[in-house]
Amino acid sequence: MLLRSSKLLSCAAKSSTEVCLTQISQFSSENFPVHHDKGASQFYVKIGKDKATIQYEKLNGTLDLQHTDVPEVFQGKGIGKILAKVAQSFEIELVDLWVEEMTQEMMKCTMDDRDLKAKILYYCREKYYHAMQTMSLDGVRKFPTDASFKLYNGLSLVLEKKVQEGIRELSPLQTDTDVVLGAVLALMTAHR
Repeated sequence: MLLRSSKLLSCAAKSSTEVCLTQISQFSSENFPVHHDKGASQFYVKIGKDKATIQYEKLNGTLDLQHTDVPEVFQGKGIGKILAKVAQSFEIELVDLWVEEMTQEMMKCTMDDRDLKAKILYYCREKYYHAMQTMSLDGVRKFPTDASFKLYNGLSLVLEKKVQEGIRELSPLQTDTDVVLGAVLALMTAHR
């Protein structure tokens, strides 16, 4: 059985929609393709008029196997085990793909984020406030959830002597826990 299981896994097609399975325990003369129904979150095998299924939920790039349903006639023949192995091999591919995508996205975003913040701080130190504002607005467009770029934008307006615009940008940031201290200090500078 173990040798047959390894043959089953090596027979897996690269596409996640169908996997070719051969020699299921007592069913060595038939081929049973395992299908993937993404909409129903399940893998299934049709055996004549019957259908064996394994249902799953996706959780952070992994599959949580929920329920196996094998017709009574075919129970104990290893079909549920084969469905679980196919789901496991699909999960390994899914996890690898998810980790690779997340790593690439994090590297891209992190580097852009850090580079942009470094440029903004450089322009602030060199008193190039208009360039600082331009880079801050670019950061607000690229990273709308990062409040630090809104803080830099408001500070650059205050430093450019556009106090009312700066106050208007900085006031909502007093409730953001990530930048509250910086916002308060920039507002104090604006009110001097």
